[in-house]
Amino acid sequence: MKIVVIGASGDVGRFVVEELARDGKHDIIRVGRTQGDHQVDITSDESVDALFKKIGRIDAIIVAAG
Repeated sequence: MKIVVIGASGDVGRFVVEELARDGKHDIIRVGRTQGDHQVDITSDESVDALFKKIGRIDAIIVAAG
């Protein structure tokens, strides 16, 4: 599965990424405000739209941003 984890650099996000990566079956895209594979400002519709245009089709989204 291609999974986007928003908030991947925080405490909860790191744990989620570690658990998903454990079996090696998932393509995990780490997203954060200033770190990760991609950056996004979740308070900006334009930023969120641009993120999903860049990454294309996905199977799941996990939001661990706080």
